[in-house]
Amino acid sequence: MVTKVECPVCHSHMKYLFKKFDHDFFQCNDCKFGKFNPVPDEKDILKRYSDDYFINEYLQSYGASNHSVDMKVIHSRFDFIDQLVSKYHPENLRKKKILDIGCGGGFLLKTFQERGWEVFGIDIIDRSIEFGRRVLGIPMEKLNFESTSPGKLIEKYGKFNLISITDVLEHFFDPISVLKKIADILKNDGVLFLSVPNIESISFKYIGKEWAIISPLEHISYFSPRSLKIILEKNGFENINIQILQYVNLANVHKKSVRYHMARIAIYLITRVYHIGFEGKEFYPEILHEKYFKENENGGFMGDVIIATGQKKNER
Repeated sequence: MVTKVECPVCHSHMKYLFKKFDHDFFQCNDCKFGKFNPVPDEKDILKRYSDDYFINEYLQSYGASNHSVDMKVIHSRFDFIDQLVSKYHPENLRKKKILDIGCGGGFLLKTFQERGWEVFGIDIIDRSIEFGRRVLGIPMEKLNFESTSPGKLIEKYGKFNLISITDVLEHFFDPISVLKKIADILKNDGVLFLSVPNIESISFKYIGKEWAIISPLEHISYFSPRSLKIILEKNGFENINIQILQYVNLANVHKKSVRYHMARIAIYLITRVYHIGFEGKEFYPEILHEKYFKENENGGFMGDVIIATGQKKNER
C-alpha cells in the first residue's frame, strides 16, 4: 500500500509514480515538485560524495585532471553567470563578494576571481578543497552548509553580495531551510544564483525513471520551474527570474532499454525542430553556455536544467 505524501512546497497531494532502486518516487499534482519517500538513509547518501567521485567523475565532466584545468572550458560554462546576474540585478553588485555553496573544484569561483570578485567556497569533499586551493588558489573550506547555523556562517565569513549554488540544491535533505539560510547570510538586496535539474524536462518526460538524474542515493529533491519559484518566494526572495537551459544530455541514463532507444529518437527530432541543444557524451564543455539559455519558447518542451536568480528582500 502506497503511503499518502504531502508536498513540502505547496502542501498538495503527491502522486506515486514509480519505484527505483527499491525507493518510491512521488510527484506533486500541483507544483510538480518530486521526491523519494521515505528519504534514503543519510549515511548511504553521503557515501556518494567521496574523493573517488571528485577525481573520476567531477573533474572528468570538466575535462580536467587532478593537476590541471583548461580555463577556456571553464569560462565557456561560467562566464555567462556573471553576465546574467549583472543583467537582472545591476544595481545590487557594486561591492563584489561571492560565496559558492558546494563549490566542487572552485571553477565558478576562479571565473569570478579573475573578474575582481572576493571569493569563498565551501564543500564537503576533502579532495575538492585540496584541489581548489592547490591548483586554482581559491580560498575554500570543508563545511556542511546544511548543519551550520546562519550566525556561525556570518561570524566566519560575514554577509555576501552574491551566493551561488549550482547543481547542489537537489542534494540537500531540506532545500527549503537551505534557501532560508542563504537569505539570512545575504546582504540586503543581495542576489542568489542557482541551477537545478528540471523534473519537467523532455528527458524525464520521455525516458522516465531511467533518466540518471532520478537517483535516490544522490538527488533528494526534484524541482519544476513552478515549485522553485514558490520556494524562493516563501524564503525571502523577490525579483525572481527563472529560465530553462535548453540543453539535453542523453549520456545521463541508467538503463538503455527499448524505451530509451525510442525516446532518444523522439528527443533528437524535438531538439532539431525547436533548437534545443542535444548531446550524448560524458564530457560536454558547453553545458552552461549562454546560447542554450532561453525563455521556455519551445512548444512546451524544456531542457534539462533550471536557472534562477533572485534578490533578497530588504530587512525592515
